[in-house]
Order: sequence, then C-alpha cells, then structure tokens
Amino acid sequence: MTSRNHVKFILSVLSFVLTLIITSMLGVNTSHADDPEITIAGQDIEIPSSFLEHAGENSERMPYHADSLIGLAIVALALFIAITLNHANPSMRRIGVLTAALACLALGLGVAALAFGGAFDEVRPP
Repeated sequence: MTSRNHVKFILSVLSFVLTLIITSMLGVNTSHADDPEITIAGQDIEIPSSFLEHAGENSERMPYHADSLIGLAIVALALFIAITLNHANPSMRRIGVLTAALACLALGLGVAALAFGGAFDEVRPP
C-alpha cells in the first residue's frame, strides 16, 4: 500500500466516522427545552430534568480531561498499528507487530495493576 493509498484510506475512515457522528446527532429531539427527549429507532426516551440540572457536575473525570486524551492516544496507536501491519515494507510490518505486542502487554499490565490495587474490589454485579 503506497502512501497515497494510506491517505485515501485514512480519509475514507474519517469520513465514515464523521458520517456516523452526524447521523447519531440527528436522532436528538430538542424541540421541547423543558422536557427533552431522545429518539432512538423511533422510540422517544425522556431525560429526567434532575439529570440535566447536574449534567455539568461530573466529578468522575480526570483533571484537564486526561481520560479523553488517553482515549485519543489509544485510537491513534491503533491507527498506527493498522497502518504499519499493512505496510509493504517488511521492516515496517515488524515495527507494527512489535508495537501491537507492546500495546497488549501494557494493557494487560494496566489491568493487573488495577486488580492488585483494589480498583475492582467494590464492583458489585447488577
């Protein structure tokens, strides 16, 4: 796959994602400001006003939205791995395999650190 094909592929994926985002936003019904509803598959779902009053007071987020930046870094890493694994040059494919292996190892070590740190001790089944 040449670099021109990579650009075409990335642009097509980005346009697909943008299309998904736009179509998901079209399902929101904002005609009633006092009692907003969300329309999903033709069904109206009411949002309680108590939820909307405290919607901005989310204390579960990390400072400076670091959790969003970490998520963006994971998506960028996945895109890099996909490009390098599909590259024509064998050395680039080796880099992709090594990066994928290190990412899997980091994910496993992160989950193990959370488990041994007690992050999952208070999780109860529904």
